[in-house]
Amino acid sequence: MIERKIFDSLINNKIRDSKTILESLNQNYDYYDFFISYSSKDKKYAMLVKQLLENMYIDDKKSGYRVYVDYDDSRLDPKCVSGKTAQILSSVIKKAKSIIYIHSQGSSLSPWCPWELGYGQGLNKPISVLELYDNMDGFERQAYLELYPTIVYKTIEGKSQKIFWIHDRKDNRKYINIYRFINGENPYLHKTGGV
Repeated sequence: MIERKIFDSLINNKIRDSKTILESLNQNYDYYDFFISYSSKDKKYAMLVKQLLENMYIDDKKSGYRVYVDYDDSRLDPKCVSGKTAQILSSVIKKAKSIIYIHSQGSSLSPWCPWELGYGQGLNKPISVLELYDNMDGFERQAYLELYPTIVYKTIEGKSQKIFWIHDRKDNRKYINIYRFINGENPYLHKTGGV
């Protein structure tokens, strides 16, 4: 889980003006590394996760992950949700290697977030859950989310770069970096404590 105030701090530092947002607009790729599923109430967090993934380092090289979020897809009109919306989203999910589900109180109420998650599950996409919370009291998740590993944002040991790590829900000592996860590997047991 990631405490919302930590992400709010990152947002203040990373997303300062519309130029940054415009540089991160979706492009129509043949594939995406990630499809981000989120509630419209959490748009700024989806924007941040997209930017962090696009600028993340693996093995001292910028990854250049291709990330899809629907807020900048000109084919979609949030005021007019229809069967066309489902067709567009399903075509993008098919082209994505993995799905990141941003779970919050807002996504719990969204009709689209569970649909996107279920569609990705049906296609056997690797799915991970980034849980946002304000405090532990009153934070509830749907039982079906227990099926998926969680995401943490931590520093790589011995380096200054931070990346997303995928953690097994039942054993925090089982984890893997996000690059290996989207390429088909599962979290595995590490002898030392979790990241």
